[in-house]
Amino acid sequence: MKKVLEYIKTLYCEKVQRFIYQFKEHWIFYCSVGLIGLYLYGMIVASFIWAFHNFMANTDDKMFTLNPIKCLAAVFTPQGLGIAFFVLIMYLLIKQDWLQYITGVKIKKDERNFYTVNEGTHGTSGWMDKKDMKKTFLLGDADTIKGAILGKVASGGMYQYLGLNADNGLNKHIMTYGASGAGKSRGFIKPFILKTAQLKQSMIIVDPKAEMAEQMSEYLKEQGYVVKMFNLLDMENSDGWNCLGEIGGDIDMVQSVAEVIIRNTSEEGQKADFWDKAEKNLLVAMIHYVCTMKDPITGELLPIQKRSLTTIYNMLSTEGQKSFDVKMQALPLDHPARAPYGIFKQAATNLWGNIFIGLGSRLNVFQNNLVKKITSYHEIDLELPGKKPCAYFCIISDQDSSLEFLSSLFFSLLFKKLSDYARKHGDERGRLPVEVNMVLDEFCNVGKLLDFKKTISTVRSRGINCQIVAQSAAQLADRYPVNEWQEIVGNCDTQLMLGCNDQMTSEYISKKCGNITIRTTSSMAPQTPLFSPITRQVNGYKQNTSNATRPLMYPDEIEHMDNRECLIMVRGQKPLKAMKIIPDELSDFHKLKRTRVTEYVPKWRYDEENGISETDNIIYNDKFTDVEDNEGNPFDEFDLTKVEIISSSVRMDTENKEKENCDENIEVADFDPRPLTAQNMIDKFKKGK
Repeated sequence: MKKVLEYIKTLYCEKVQRFIYQFKEHWIFYCSVGLIGLYLYGMIVASFIWAFHNFMANTDDKMFTLNPIKCLAAVFTPQGLGIAFFVLIMYLLIKQDWLQYITGVKIKKDERNFYTVNEGTHGTSGWMDKKDMKKTFLLGDADTIKGAILGKVASGGMYQYLGLNADNGLNKHIMTYGASGAGKSRGFIKPFILKTAQLKQSMIIVDPKAEMAEQMSEYLKEQGYVVKMFNLLDMENSDGWNCLGEIGGDIDMVQSVAEVIIRNTSEEGQKADFWDKAEKNLLVAMIHYVCTMKDPITGELLPIQKRSLTTIYNMLSTEGQKSFDVKMQALPLDHPARAPYGIFKQAATNLWGNIFIGLGSRLNVFQNNLVKKITSYHEIDLELPGKKPCAYFCIISDQDSSLEFLSSLFFSLLFKKLSDYARKHGDERGRLPVEVNMVLDEFCNVGKLLDFKKTISTVRSRGINCQIVAQSAAQLADRYPVNEWQEIVGNCDTQLMLGCNDQMTSEYISKKCGNITIRTTSSMAPQTPLFSPITRQVNGYKQNTSNATRPLMYPDEIEHMDNRECLIMVRGQKPLKAMKIIPDELSDFHKLKRTRVTEYVPKWRYDEENGISETDNIIYNDKFTDVEDNEGNPFDEFDLTKVEIISSSVRMDTENKEKENCDENIEVADFDPRPLTAQNMIDKFKKGK
């Protein structure tokens, strides 16, 4: 009996609740209709009762009454309740749901006009039900869900939004497929950024064509984010990032930089040969040498602007092998550049020049003066996203691949730096203080990331999540061939399919959705000619019912999906067909302020245009960037507008936000040998007051 009640509850209670929720605004009307229905039913019951009495008593009294009290009372008589119960039982027996409960076989009609069976003889897949939905996702309104929203499903005449559940034991890596026009930006990336900003988690966003930076950067600044742009599309509007500034004394980092450069400047599918290995060893030696270059007078390391890939390219293009060999011979034997350079010199002497030319050709993008500038200055801290909320936009070209090695370097070193910081300075579980999300839109155009199949399998434990967006499985397989792309996808517990046009993706998704068991019916109706001269006996009409198998979604059905629909596949659960979301459905979408990336003035460019020397080591930004201290924290009290160093005195024009503009002359009695930073200037100003 308990099971029967539970079945009735699951079958009908939700429908009743939906009915109440949907029509509660018209309850007076529906109550009136209900009373009228009871009145008419009571009239019929009363007629049957009196007709039966007349028949038994052999009288001819009237059979009908319009008295509402008598009619309503007749409903609750034993005869009225019995008739209602009889009708209900007949309805349940005729209805398949009740028969399925008795037999244990559930047959459901699919919207594609076939019947599915739960016997599982030929496949046990199917669509995720509401019970599993509640276990797998966070369900609710768009603004109340904490976390990424993947889609929405209809419920009670309204939509329930499906949020990624961080407490179900699955990782937060998301693999998203979407052909051009399938809504990757509007259906996933923009809503993801808006929801992640509510959690104050850091985001590193691949941004083809600068669309996200223009729409989201101002909003993220207002939310307290440190916003930086590594713009390989409009480089005059890019913050500087010097990859050699990330190395420090880490020898493994040198190997990583060299490997990424060589791999991303080689021909597609080309295996590492003698020339690649020789050029890599030469590059490793040159990186070690440049990273340790010192001022011959002070003995201090040269400024970071003098230690960059531009310096290496200048050596290759102007000095040649003999000049560099002299520099190598002058180094101590234990210098880290000596070993890789020694391996380089194992090649035949007549090949040294060719190796130099080959490496120089790989770095020929440094003929561009803007490339030199943005890779010489160092304004982007790769560890900062793990310390405080940051939003870094890596703006790439979706047409020009010549700078792919720079974007690949950026992300390869970013993963390594954040993982090392989490291991050394993270919490007791080795996780970053601030969770970091890698929103890898147009993933295959970023460049080939170093050992990404290993990286994605380990960074989850460091508090780093990857949201990979690709146009198709074929594109992934082309960039990461053999089984490497499948290893990457296999590490994503959530996959989102927004739409596809290619056969490889549709077949892959079809197989991933699995097979189902369906009920098939075959019939045979023998026919004989109407005027057959031969009379013969034939078998009659036959109809057979059996089970068969079919994919939950055929490849062509996936390709022909409604553009408003998407498929959500979560590890350990059945697939779910849902509706796509759009950012307009989130309340914060209306807070976005569009800006133009071409109006962004990075620090290095402002310094050059205003004649501020880099040797002053001033952390300084104008109105387009935030003023920060050495820890990356913004100053709220002052807006620095001009700094001028005059012998042992500092003249600083400041604008106090609480007072009128004024000029202050601060005489420094004892010269402070510390580097002149914005923090030091603030301290001097306050001390002078």
